[in-house]
Parts: sequence; structure tokens; C-alpha cells
Amino acid sequence: MGLPAPHPGPPSDLYSRKLPIRQFAGELYRTYELSNNPVYSGRSGIKRFDDPRGQYGVLYTAADPYGSFIETFGQLRAHPISSSELKRKGLARLAARLPLNLVDLAQPGALARLSADARLFAGDYGTAQLWSRAFYEWPLPNMDGILYPARHDHTRLAIAVFDRAEGIHLVESHPWYDDGDEASSSRPMLGAILDHYGFRLIETITRPQRKGPGRAGQPGLFDD
Repeated sequence: MGLPAPHPGPPSDLYSRKLPIRQFAGELYRTYELSNNPVYSGRSGIKRFDDPRGQYGVLYTAADPYGSFIETFGQLRAHPISSSELKRKGLARLAARLPLNLVDLAQPGALARLSADARLFAGDYGTAQLWSRAFYEWPLPNMDGILYPARHDHTRLAIAVFDRAEGIHLVESHPWYDDGDEASSSRPMLGAILDHYGFRLIETITRPQRKGPGRAGQPGLFDD
């Protein structure tokens, strides 16, 4: 068998078809570098549903913390993950001022009605960006984004939010890994997510510098 053909672009009669729309009023979750803004709509053109013309930005989120975790860290080919890496990244909980009008690609039958398939959210980015542009230009009602199955866990929902969506704001944020006691920290949730996806946590500790010529403190790794 040969390789599967590339996913087709939007059909010429797309706007005459019934679009699967979902009004989404739930929370949004995003994994981000703690040194950056948790509410950021990128226009780089290097992500799946970015605008191919760079005229609108896209904020990539998930409908729950599990989806946010696996969409970020699922690309790791080995499942050990260090606490230092998790400390650099935060989990942001976001909300929108108004319900979002989303193209619901997870709705039963939605892909077939649009002449699309799962390669749209797991295949070539260039083609997916053409679909993003087509959804952005959809006649009324204006679309605020795209809801689709997460690439690394199809049971979780990912949401690409166009920057015209109104009132996206930060509710709260915390590092994926913190040093607080279990009663007040996010570590129990992190532990459940790591177990769910089969990740092994490696604690990263910087040991005090030892005295002696040419001896510098080395990071020590040990299993949690």
C-alpha cells in the first residue's frame, strides 16, 4: 500500500453546505511558557490552524487540563518528563466574555458533511490552514474558532480560537509543577494526568556546589 494522499482543500461549494456549529461557553485551558503571556494569539504561520495570510491570530487551547497537557507534551517520543521542564510551563485557565461560535469538527458526521477527514487535525499544516481561512471567512454567523479532537488523544477536545473572539481573559494560572504541599498545590492533578498518559516524572534537583578544584555542582536526577 502507498502512502495516503494529501488531505484535500476546502471544496468549492463549502459555503452552500450546513456548517456544524457549536456554541461553547466552557473554560479554556492553555499550556504556555511562564515567561510569556498566557493569552496569546499567534500569527507565525507555523501552527496547524494559523491564518496562511497572517491577517488574524489564533489562540490554541483545550477544553480540559488533560487535553492541554497532551497537546503540548504528547510530542515527546520518550515518556520520562523532568520537573524542571514542567516548572517552566504554566497551565492557564481562560474564559470568554460571550459564548464562542465554533466549527465543531468533533460532531458526529461533521467531517463527512464537509468532505473532510481526520487528516485535517493530524496531517499537513498547509492544508489545515486553508480550511482555517475558509472557516474564518464563513458567512454569518462569524466563526470564533475551530473545535476538534486533540491529535494525541482523540477523546479530548482542542480549540483554536480566532483573535476576533471577544473578551478572552485569564482566570487563573499556575506552574504545571510546583513545590507546595499537596493540599494546596496542583501536584495531585498532575500525578493523575501523568498516570493517565503513562508519563514518568523525573525530579530534577541542583545539588549544592562541592568544594575542590574543578568540581562544580551537577544536577542530580532521581525518580519520584
